[in-house]
Amino acid sequence: MKGAAIPAKTAAGVSAINRITTILQAGCLSETACFFYGNRRNDAALGLYCDFVGIDYAHYKQDSFREDGSVYSLGSDGFSDDYLAGEIGVDMKRERKDKTYGLTVAYRRVFDGDVQHTGYSYVRGTGLGFGVQSMNRSKDHIAASAYASAKLSDRWEIGGAVEQDWSHTSRDMGASVQFMYSF
Repeated sequence: MKGAAIPAKTAAGVSAINRITTILQAGCLSETACFFYGNRRNDAALGLYCDFVGIDYAHYKQDSFREDGSVYSLGSDGFSDDYLAGEIGVDMKRERKDKTYGLTVAYRRVFDGDVQHTGYSYVRGTGLGFGVQSMNRSKDHIAASAYASAKLSDRWEIGGAVEQDWSHTSRDMGASVQFMYSF
């Protein structure tokens, strides 16, 4: 995996992050480009908060392939797909001594790539083959996450997060726990 994150200060309290990542794994090429712009503010009552806008683009390409050895071996001419989404939201967090906790709420709109298509055919067959399409997913999403971390010592830190994504077609929830050691 090859990637680069480029943070840039654009003005006092304003930052932008650009990231371009290229991944090559098992014949599937993925190019991703992200841009996030945030305006950070520190308020005595609210703590540190940042309103942000983001754009996420990805291009996926699967090479062609042919299976051997069976009457039911499949082949594909390959396929590619693009994904484009935009996001707007706010991140609020508080830092107290060696503890940090916060909440992020965002609206995400998928402009392209919400449905993927590909075609397959039987290698030994003479027919036209068949197509496969992913599930129709909603274009509009509301996402919220809560997170917390605590410094245990100069080198150890523990943290966790709970995330929820709501859309017309799905309700996705995720959780993570992190143990960090600084060298």
